[in-house]
Amino acid sequence: MPKYVKKNKKYLIILSVILFLVTGIFCANICSIAFIASSIQNTSDIRTNEFELYLLSTAKSKLEKSAQELAKDYQPIGAGGFIWKNDEYFYVISSAYINKNDAQLVKNNLETNSNIQCEIIPVHFNSYKLGTITDNESKKVLQRAVNIFYANYLQLFDIAVSLDTAVYNEISARLAINTVNSNINSAIADFKTLFTQTDNEEIQKLSKALVKAQSISTKLASGIKVNKEQTYSSLIKFRYTELLATLFELINNT
Repeated sequence: MPKYVKKNKKYLIILSVILFLVTGIFCANICSIAFIASSIQNTSDIRTNEFELYLLSTAKSKLEKSAQELAKDYQPIGAGGFIWKNDEYFYVISSAYINKNDAQLVKNNLETNSNIQCEIIPVHFNSYKLGTITDNESKKVLQRAVNIFYANYLQLFDIAVSLDTAVYNEISARLAINTVNSNINSAIADFKTLFTQTDNEEIQKLSKALVKAQSISTKLASGIKVNKEQTYSSLIKFRYTELLATLFELINNT
C-alpha cells in the first residue's frame, strides 16, 4: 500500500464519510423516483432513460493486471476499486456519482488533503429500447427488468452512503442489501416466466445481462469479497459499479 494511503488512512475514512453525507442520499432517492416514474409513463415502448454518471478514478494503468493491483491499495479504505476500461486505460474506480459537483468535491479534497490524484470519468448511457409491448402486465414485467441495473445502483449507492455516515452499521447494511437482492430475484423470476421463449434478439440480450446482474447481486448479498482486505463499503461500491458496467455493455453491444 502506498505510503500516503497508509499515513492518511484514518483521515480518508473520515473524509469519505463527510463527503458522502453532503448530497448522496438526497440525490439517489430523488433520481430513483424520477427515473422509474419517467420510464413507466410511456404506454407502449419499453426502454431505459438516457443518463450520465461521473466515475471517480484514483489510479489508472494501460495494463489491466496492474490496475487490479493498484485497486488493492484503495479497497481497505472504502474505495470500490472496480476496473473500468475507457479508451486505452484501465481506471480504478472509487465510486460513481449522479452529480458531477459531488465527484468534483471528493476529487478536490483527496488531491488537496491526501495527495491522491484523481480523475473524473464521464460515462454516458444511451437509451436502451426493447420494442413495443401492448399487454399491460407484460409491459410492467419487462420495464421492471430493464430498469434493474440503474434503479438498483441507486439503492446500493444509498446503502453505501448510509454505511459511510453511520446511519447504518454493517448489520443493517447487510439487511438492506438482502432486500435489494430479493427485489432483483423477484423481477428476474417474473421476467423468466414471461420471456424465456422469445425470438426477440434484444430481449435475449437483456436476459443474458440479467443473469449477470443476478450473479452480482448474489455475491454482494453473500458478502463475497474481491480481496480479503476490502471494507464492506468498498464491496458495495465495487458491486454497484459492476452492475453499471453490465448495463453499459448491454447498451453498447446492441
